[in-house]
Amino acid sequence: MVWHGTELGQQGWHPDSHALALEMVMPKAGEHLYVILNSYWEGLPFTLPPHPWQRLLDTHLPGAIDPAGSPVTTPQYLANPRSSVILRRFAPSDATAD
Repeated sequence: MVWHGTELGQQGWHPDSHALALEMVMPKAGEHLYVILNSYWEGLPFTLPPHPWQRLLDTHLPGAIDPAGSPVTTPQYLANPRSSVILRRFAPSDATAD
């Protein structure tokens, strides 16, 4: 597990921090997840590791769970106020053939 803040590698461990992200790589399970936690009262942009990502959950969105895994195409993800987000690394093997 690798801890981040709104910027990669810059953990917000200070007492007045309201944002945290963690990157979990589980090779045996074939999973690579990025979890964003924003407890601040404003939206915060989180810089993402340079991989293609799919959104699995965003608690700010209606129907927060996204089983289809909507693609995230930007280098940052805006975590809305007081929300949690789970992203999964998209690998070409995840794609279905047309």
